[in-house]
Amino acid sequence: MTNGTPSKTGLMLLDDPEDTLKAMCFFSKTEFDKTKFIKKYEVIKGRKKPLHEKNADIHFYTLSIFKLFTKPNNSKNNYRLTPIAEELCELMMDGTNNEKFQQLLTKVLITNEHKGQLFLNFLNFTKKRKTEKEIFEEFRIIPAKTMIAWCKLAGLLLQEGDYLQSIMPNKKEVKLSQFKVTLQEYYNELEKTKTYGINRIFVPIDELRNNVCIKLNIRKDKFDELLTDLLSTDFGQKIHFHGATTTAYEKRAKEVFNYGNKKYLLVSMRD
Repeated sequence: MTNGTPSKTGLMLLDDPEDTLKAMCFFSKTEFDKTKFIKKYEVIKGRKKPLHEKNADIHFYTLSIFKLFTKPNNSKNNYRLTPIAEELCELMMDGTNNEKFQQLLTKVLITNEHKGQLFLNFLNFTKKRKTEKEIFEEFRIIPAKTMIAWCKLAGLLLQEGDYLQSIMPNKKEVKLSQFKVTLQEYYNELEKTKTYGINRIFVPIDELRNNVCIKLNIRKDKFDELLTDLLSTDFGQKIHFHGATTTAYEKRAKEVFNYGNKKYLLVSMRD
């Protein structure tokens, strides 16, 4: 990490993504803090001694980088799963549709703004089968072991003897009609609060953008392009943007949506 921004070329060692996700999924539909997550992970691993703080942080931090949880409004230490994470958990715990689980996990990995390109480089490098030694030399041992573990779980990597070979994910062009349906679906999820019948007035654009990008396997700039196109349709009449303070813009410059020479951080969708 540099100046608070995750490195685009490295990964910390996390070679048991399935158990890490299981710990995360225990907190489906509820709020949790880092301590609760780590304790649940230790139970899943059957550990008698607590994890070293540094190793414990790696599991929590990695899920955070993949944007699988977020902080509720005005919360300092609590987190909740994102809609995408809830879908992953539902598929993982159900266990009857591993293909859908792997497809969604693939999108989480390769669309990530910080690590997505690293995973794509890894998959491209292993299109022709490679030994672990060759992969370690190309990506360094720790990032390589982490990517191997995640890609195997996502069904992106096959192993035959000493050789590993990737299966590149398909990428189809996203139609505006598909984007509209997905946008509405995740807006409806993100506007919900813990209190039944009371919804958020505004939804952070970046939270909405992140979930839609993962689901549709698109980059952030493509999301902004499709949203801009959608605004010129009848559906666009229900989309309303809202600004924020100058300080908020400075702190969250990468999250803004630019439209009509203005910058926005929040969105509401009302008929």
